[in-house]
Amino acid sequence: MPHIKPASLLFLASAVVAVATYWFVFELRYAWFLHPDQARFLGIVLLVVAAGLVALWLWYPSRLLTAIVSAVGVALPPLAMGNVFPPLDRDFAPFAIGAIALCVLATHFRRRAFVGPSHAL
Repeated sequence: MPHIKPASLLFLASAVVAVATYWFVFELRYAWFLHPDQARFLGIVLLVVAAGLVALWLWYPSRLLTAIVSAVGVALPPLAMGNVFPPLDRDFAPFAIGAIALCVLATHFRRRAFVGPSHAL
């Protein structure tokens, strides 16, 4: 039986928690009483962000790029459809920053699990 590194399990667990938290924060902020077209737009944004995160985790685990992809996903709905979605404000910032930080933390664990601790910082 192959040996599984504890760091690999830590990465997988943190990635699942990060994506679930990101989805939860995203839905709570933007998915209120939407028309089907607006809900489709949110679903596409969330799907593109999730695909971008998975692609980064698989091929190029960069903490900076992960933060950028996550932040763009949070900021895009009010920037693209400001008349429909609430703008970014201080009340929402801790939740958004927390979700983005969890994605970056998962990237850090991914780097430690597969690259090694000397290159993970």
